[in-house]
Amino acid sequence: LEVGLRELRRCGKTKGSVFTMHQDALPTDSSFFQTLLDLLDQTVAVVGVREQSAHGSPARVVHPLGALWRYSTLDSLSVGLLPRMPAFDVGEHAVAIAQQQGWKIQSLFNSFSDPDIEEKLGLKPWDGPQWDRVYGQKGNLCFLHLGRGIQKSTGGGTPTGLQEWVNFVEGVLEA
Repeated sequence: LEVGLRELRRCGKTKGSVFTMHQDALPTDSSFFQTLLDLLDQTVAVVGVREQSAHGSPARVVHPLGALWRYSTLDSLSVGLLPRMPAFDVGEHAVAIAQQQGWKIQSLFNSFSDPDIEEKLGLKPWDGPQWDRVYGQKGNLCFLHLGRGIQKSTGGGTPTGLQEWVNFVEGVLEA
């Protein structure tokens, strides 16, 4: 992520927003980016798909697996996105610094942070592979993340492998 930010600066692409995303993630709804933009008001530093405790710190952060920053806000922090282990994983330190400076953070509804999210949103229980599921403000599934390592992801007790993820993603892209 840090290399990408440096490249944006080098090319002079410093207006607007910057979105960070893991390679094992997929927006699944055309309203996804607009939903994030709607939450990125003048008091919010970053909007993401998952709020969680920092890697080795009690701080609450937005995980960079899917996070939208206003570029000027991120740049003004002057901390970058490199990890500060053991307290902060990639991108988490910037989120913590932003909050220390008075910025708010926002997150969508995420099944990793809240395993009962479908029930709380009045949705039918998820019966697919146990990937991170992210829901927008209207309860629409808008983002998926394989997450936590391919071998650690399970669906109904059966390991969810890379091929199942690839098949799913290809099906979404072909639809």
